[in-house]
Amino acid sequence: MTNFTPTERTKIRRKPDRGSYDRDLIYRILDEAFVCHLGFVVDGQPYVVPTNYVRVGDRLFLHGSVGSRLMKTLASGAPFCLSVTLLDGIVFAPTAVGHSVNYRSVVVMGKAVPIEGQAAKLAAMHDFVEYVNRGRWATVRPPSEQELKGTMVLAVPRRLRFTSMDRRAPHEVDRPGASSGSTRESRDPRAGKHSALFATTVAGGLIISLAAWSPEPGLAAPRGEV
Repeated sequence: MTNFTPTERTKIRRKPDRGSYDRDLIYRILDEAFVCHLGFVVDGQPYVVPTNYVRVGDRLFLHGSVGSRLMKTLASGAPFCLSVTLLDGIVFAPTAVGHSVNYRSVVVMGKAVPIEGQAAKLAAMHDFVEYVNRGRWATVRPPSEQELKGTMVLAVPRRLRFTSMDRRAPHEVDRPGASSGSTRESRDPRAGKHSALFATTVAGGLIISLAAWSPEPGLAAPRGEV
């Protein structure tokens, strides 16, 4: 097990016990998710744009139109912040302020590098299609030379060094009689083990679990299923 080294930018300061810099854990979250949100600034105006991505080794790849503001900005070397969140459960607590969500998230900060050359871009497009649906590349027409010219591929970043992960423990609810959501108790060890949507009442609180779908080896997880 290897860890990313936290920096002043990536160090988790509030509730650091929830955070992790474990490389394998971070990669599992990135590989389970499908959509990220990218934050960047143009002329003093901040933007946050959702897009898909694929992880290949220590790099994330993005692709988009060469005319895209997002792609052009990141290709210029502008700093960015990329976040991925997996929703594991919705907590319906007996107190108003105790309502919350259980989640796992990853934040990556750095700069992007354009991928040059037709062969390298074609390899990245192969990885994108295979991530959506394993085996799909062999059944579709590959991108034409003109399509590749109109597509920009970015590596984000060269290595995932500025990375941190934050999580809430599965299935936390307020203890009876608690005046706020600050006193909490971990419940229900089924989190992450079931593919079905289920609800359970614990100590007056309702938790809806959105457990991750676990595919068999060699199968691609269907997007949108829980």
